[in-house]
Amino acid sequence: EAANKHVVLSGDNLQVLVARLQTDALVHQNALQVQGILEILNLALHLPPSSDAEAEKNWMETLESSLLVAADVISAISRSRSNIMYCSNAVLIKTIFSCCSPAFITRFRAVILSRAVVLLLLKNALFNKLERARDVSAELLFLIAETDAKTEQLLANLLPKGFFFVLKDKTEAARKADAEEAAKAAAAGGASSTLASGLKVAAAVAAAAAAAATASTATAPGSGAAGADGAGGHGGGAGSGSGGLGCVVALGVWKEALEMLRRRSITTPVLVWNDAKRHELHAYLKEQVEAFDTALGCTGGGKDIHFNTDDCECVYSPASNDNDVCKTIVEGVHLEVLLQPSDDSSPALAAHWKLDDPAALFTATLQALLLCFTPLYGTCDLPEIEPRLAVDALTWMYERHEGEIRGVVENLHVVELFVAMLREAIDNDHVVFAFKSLLLLRIIMERAGRPAVSRFVKAGGMSIILPLMVNSLAKCCKDETLFECDAPSVKDRGAIEVVPVVGADGEVRMARVPSGRQAKEGGASTVHHGGSVEARDAIKWQDESVPEKLQMGMALELLETVLDVIEVPGGLERYPPPLPLEDLARPELLCSLVQVLLRAKSPSFRRILEVLSILCRGNKQAASELHRFGCFPMLLWKVVAGDISHDDRTRILKFLARTHLVQDPSALEHAPVKGLVVVEHLPWHESILRLYLPAGLVSKLIQEGAELFLSNLDTEDIDTPEIVWNEDMKDRLRTFLEADLQPYVQARAGDPHAVYEYEPKPPLVYPELAGTIFVAPVYLHNVLDAERFPAHQVFDSTSFHHSVLREYERILQATTAVGGGAVTWRQEAPRLVLLLKAQAVILDRYPQIPLGAEAESVVIDMATPALRVCIAQRDDCPPQMADILQHAAKILRGIAATRDKDADVSQPSINFALSVLSCGARVKSDGSFPDSPAKSPLEPALSCALSILELAASSKEGRKQLRDDVRWRKGFWWALCSAAGESSRSSADGVPCSLAFAALDCLNHFAGDRDMCYRLINQALHLPLLLLAVPSEATLEDERRRDETGQEPNFRAKALQQVAAEVLRTLAITLEQALPPEGEPSPRGSLLHMQQMEQQQQEQEQGGLLSYVIPWGLLDALKNPDAGAAKLVALVGADGEMPTAIWNAAVREELRRKVEGRIKKFNLAQAGGSAASAGTEEEDEVAWLRSFR
Repeated sequence: EAANKHVVLSGDNLQVLVARLQTDALVHQNALQVQGILEILNLALHLPPSSDAEAEKNWMETLESSLLVAADVISAISRSRSNIMYCSNAVLIKTIFSCCSPAFITRFRAVILSRAVVLLLLKNALFNKLERARDVSAELLFLIAETDAKTEQLLANLLPKGFFFVLKDKTEAARKADAEEAAKAAAAGGASSTLASGLKVAAAVAAAAAAAATASTATAPGSGAAGADGAGGHGGGAGSGSGGLGCVVALGVWKEALEMLRRRSITTPVLVWNDAKRHELHAYLKEQVEAFDTALGCTGGGKDIHFNTDDCECVYSPASNDNDVCKTIVEGVHLEVLLQPSDDSSPALAAHWKLDDPAALFTATLQALLLCFTPLYGTCDLPEIEPRLAVDALTWMYERHEGEIRGVVENLHVVELFVAMLREAIDNDHVVFAFKSLLLLRIIMERAGRPAVSRFVKAGGMSIILPLMVNSLAKCCKDETLFECDAPSVKDRGAIEVVPVVGADGEVRMARVPSGRQAKEGGASTVHHGGSVEARDAIKWQDESVPEKLQMGMALELLETVLDVIEVPGGLERYPPPLPLEDLARPELLCSLVQVLLRAKSPSFRRILEVLSILCRGNKQAASELHRFGCFPMLLWKVVAGDISHDDRTRILKFLARTHLVQDPSALEHAPVKGLVVVEHLPWHESILRLYLPAGLVSKLIQEGAELFLSNLDTEDIDTPEIVWNEDMKDRLRTFLEADLQPYVQARAGDPHAVYEYEPKPPLVYPELAGTIFVAPVYLHNVLDAERFPAHQVFDSTSFHHSVLREYERILQATTAVGGGAVTWRQEAPRLVLLLKAQAVILDRYPQIPLGAEAESVVIDMATPALRVCIAQRDDCPPQMADILQHAAKILRGIAATRDKDADVSQPSINFALSVLSCGARVKSDGSFPDSPAKSPLEPALSCALSILELAASSKEGRKQLRDDVRWRKGFWWALCSAAGESSRSSADGVPCSLAFAALDCLNHFAGDRDMCYRLINQALHLPLLLLAVPSEATLEDERRRDETGQEPNFRAKALQQVAAEVLRTLAITLEQALPPEGEPSPRGSLLHMQQMEQQQQEQEQGGLLSYVIPWGLLDALKNPDAGAAKLVALVGADGEMPTAIWNAAVREELRRKVEGRIKKFNLAQAGGSAASAGTEEEDEVAWLRSFR
């Protein structure tokens, strides 16, 4: 056959054959002749080459020349309506492309392209009813376009752009499947595989390589995807034999893809194909071929007319895009379809939602969106896009391809652009676009982190979010005059708010309000709550409206995301504050954030409060300005009257606990504590809450936190040392807060952005607390109520003591200030009594409290006005003034007792005590004993003053200070005489007052001082002591009567006598040991000197000076070291005779009568104003004692 073909198909015969083909095809239209010639030419190309290579080469060149001459005829035969002839002609062309040289193929392809054969082949591959014709057309198209970019571009212009993405995905899937099969075969065959299996593996590997080559070039429409499906280059017969298997694999994918276009309807982001589009393609191909054939016919089939492949493009009408559902195409992607979830069962189609170049698509979509905000939109042949669709598509792309798109977002300033577009959308009420933009910005903030947040803030994003929240919440209200938003009560809502959304198609969807940080903390699951969906899924881009609750929730979620990004773990404070916190602290934004709290309800309320809490933790300046925007009255109203959950009430109080002490000091300038200038602020003094709440509640919040504070606030009636609170006070607080907020609420009803007008207001006055004093942490009147609170513990006694001192200082400042003075002091006197009494009680309970000179001076200064009043009105001293002196003296006694053991009582305290003592130092003009001070209101004060002097007298320096003070001598004499006079009366009249005991305690210190004992005698202070130690007959009679009748003895009177005996014993012992004071010096050896020495020796032997007035036996019993005083008390009330003395009632009365007479002498001297008081002439008393018989 090889020899015959060179003879039968010689050059001349080939020319005749081609000429015959042209005549039979174009002139005679002899189908059988044409069919035979086509089969001859096809057979000639398939015959094996001869052994003569040179002859074979020459013959092949002759055949190619003949075929090139017949190219026009072959192109014309492609238009035949006979499927048999069409298929034979197509097989010939396929053989030509498979067996001829590349140079010839290029020239032959140019002729075919110029005669619109590609359009005919595509038309038959898709729409021919004969499967054989479709297959051969598809194969021929594949060969023509395999290595020719022009043909490939023509196909790209005719077929839908997404077709090549489908082709690429199918080729990739085939490559993976073949590679897996090859790997399995290799693993199964091993070293013992047969030749057949080896060939199979080799074929599989070749197929995989061919598919890989195809996939590497089939990238996008217009990039040679269709022509790259072949395996390798074709160089005649050799080319056809080297890549057969790879061509089969790629060809199968090509044919499968064309079959898909022919039969199926597909809707994917990259390809939307349906009957309408098929019809448009078929009509276009038919129209173009017929038009070209007409043109050829008009020119008689001239070769000068070539089909214009460059401008050949099938433009599909928007009407074919599935009823406008997928009419927006950007970069070959149908955005509407992109946003629809893939529900196709084919994995190959599901893969079409994976973008090849998301950055390019993102950029193109953003560019189209920006045109919507420019005058160019709709005025020229620029792509048009629905803004809502565009932002939804951008969100979809960013979520899934954030890594590839991040650079585009930064370089194109997407955050800044969307902030600007968001502002424009809100101003023009494009609510869906605004909602979708908020969502995109939130995702960008969350993914990109701090750089994106910084861009957002610098672009003014915060200035959009806060007003949007205010407007959205205002639109949620049906009655704007209410304090809170007129929404369902907190009992009707769960932890997740759900609102209905009516879509553009009329479908009603239940959407959950975005919950942001709350959802993260609660671990929100994907399970739908009550059949609801997330807000982002409920709002479709086709919708025309967005419920205001969802809009506000999304804005709040964006704000939470911004703060989450910049929040420091562990709550560390940073300076300067982060940029978002600096921006939020601007007055206009902080005002919006604070005042939106009043309208909001749970759960939105807690989210807004959490944002404000983060701001206050990170920006102290913002926290100190909260009062200017009504934060505290608003939040307190929410606590006492708001429709919020119990947990949110607790959150409010925790927030108040963190912020109420850090307000700017100017907030409290108009409301000083009790109207006085504050010397030293205690914690509750600096609290802004004291403008609204009682001091006890404020202190409780500081000490114990929000939970206990809330439980106290909700309790109907509390009256304890720490808290005074009841329902009436709660109602009064609610009324006060509503009156404060009502002007703002009325202004807000007309303008959602109305500002709370801050005006300094006086604190709320509670009548229930009138006359009470709160010294942190207690109310004094309850602390002093021993019946109700007998064992109340003040845990911080030192702080309490200093708090009282501060109260003293405030009162003192008020009395010394301009316009103050005595009137102010008298007004404060009731408070002062409570303060002094409370401090005295605390010092008595807690003696370990450290006290200083400051406390002493303050107490003296506060009590001095009362002392003046008592001195001026000693005959009718006001009880209140006496109480002040009593408690002041008691406090001073406590202060003096806490000093070091060897330290002396301070001179101011001594002076104060002496001045108080002088208030009671009054003698009668007849020289009789003073009246009993027991019924005088000054008695407790006098006793406390003497207790101070007793402490002073316990030291030698103190005794020196007292001995020469006229006030001491007169006051002490009066105190002893009062005690002695009281003991002279019947004890049935009453019991001895504490003044007597205090006086004896003082006297005991002087009696035990060797240097002072004779001075005590010379000042006649032993006289009242004798009367106290030796009872009167009336007293003894009363004791006997009580004993006979079985009545309880007068223990207090007996104790006074016992104390007096102890003092007398001390004096007796000291006088026995002490030397008498030196008088006028007598010449040594003179008679007078000798008499003095003899007298002193005799006195020492007889028991001292007291031996003249007390019998030796009694005196000896008194000096007994074991029970001297007790024995004396027993002896002086009994009758007895001793060898050296007689002791009976007559002797007792004589002793008392003479002592009383002596006392009367001194009283008369004092009453007459004589300076010669007791002991002025020092030798008189010693001489009187010595002369006593």
